[in-house]
Amino acid sequence: MIAGKPIITSKNTPWNNLETHNAGYNVVLTPQAIAKAIEDSANLNYRDYLQKVTSVRTYAEISINREEIKQQYLKLFK
Repeated sequence: MIAGKPIITSKNTPWNNLETHNAGYNVVLTPQAIAKAIEDSANLNYRDYLQKVTSVRTYAEISINREEIKQQYLKLFK
């Protein structure tokens, strides 16, 4: 996500609602669901792909609390 590329992930990650944010795909872990997400990604036209790239960057920025992560690392290494 930080690289600005739409992602395909399971519904078991902290990064949910990817479809709602046009940032990628959250799928159930079945071969059919994974294949459909890959196929949908491969079939994006260039304009739609660029929209997803912009959306995933925005989603990453609002989803990743850098200060919280920093505090967790400080706590871990104390």
